[in-house]
Amino acid sequence: MTYKLCRLYGLKSKKTLREWLEIDDSSFFHSKNIAKNYHPYIDNKANKKRLIEVSSPKLKFVQTKILGMLKNLDYPEYLFSSVKGVSFIDNAKQHSGKYYTFKIDISKFFPNTSRNKVYNFFKKDLNTSSDVATILTDCTTVDLRNYNSDKHHNEIVNFLEEYKIKQIAHLSTGAPTSMLLSFLANRPMFEELNSFCEQRGYIFTVYADDVTMSSINPISYSDRSAIIRIAEKYGHFVSKRKVKYYNANQSKKITGVVINKNGEICTPNKLLNKTHNKILKYKSKNIDEHEINSLKGCINVAYQIDKRYPHLRKVLNKNSNYSKEKNG
Repeated sequence: MTYKLCRLYGLKSKKTLREWLEIDDSSFFHSKNIAKNYHPYIDNKANKKRLIEVSSPKLKFVQTKILGMLKNLDYPEYLFSSVKGVSFIDNAKQHSGKYYTFKIDISKFFPNTSRNKVYNFFKKDLNTSSDVATILTDCTTVDLRNYNSDKHHNEIVNFLEEYKIKQIAHLSTGAPTSMLLSFLANRPMFEELNSFCEQRGYIFTVYADDVTMSSINPISYSDRSAIIRIAEKYGHFVSKRKVKYYNANQSKKITGVVINKNGEICTPNKLLNKTHNKILKYKSKNIDEHEINSLKGCINVAYQIDKRYPHLRKVLNKNSNYSKEKNG
């Protein structure tokens, strides 16, 4: 990767950084003040606990500015998350026609990516000054020690213990920058995984915390174990429950897309059922604007995967354009 392509590369001036991030108040970038713009809590909807670290509108504005600068880098071909022009569908397509597939899920990827890794990316890879790297790191990571008196403190501590998260200061779970920074801060790990796969002729892709390898030949147990050990060597935990090895005679599900036994990508049944139910509501005219937009989203995804619903997609998009003209 050519880090010099990033506007932040070599930046030494805090004043220039404030200008680029469009923040006039220099006190905003004091570590304690940035911390006040995060609101961490534990979400327990659907009996699935998640650590949520919400950014204030002002901090989210700054994070979006930083993200825009990070997007200018030349990312490797194996990365498909938050990269312009590619998607989770393209990620799955890389593995079509391969008989054997191995998937791992890096557990709690954001909170297990340490603040120190993020700081090193800004300081060493982007060659910024220490104070500039500190500001950028403060804006994109959370140190949970700042919230010891918060009403959610006990919940958060229990969550960290339950999921064996050792990084108290870590990449924010709620920032728009986190998807790209999770790759950039962990790039040495991904490069080692990619090199391992290249040496063995495996196709390798990354979509956030989903890492996938595929081959026309079986992927040996020793290679699968070695892949897990590489991730663990860099301080990450691979959820054994989410490790999946597919044989030649199995359909494969990769980042929400199914590759059938013939090696063709197709829309998963769960999305088809969801779309079918929404279509029935649409035809009965018992549907509001929000649900129509949701239906359009489902149909657009299905169309991108295997060209389903072309006529209805055209009708919905036409009606949408008409509505915009009428209301404009």
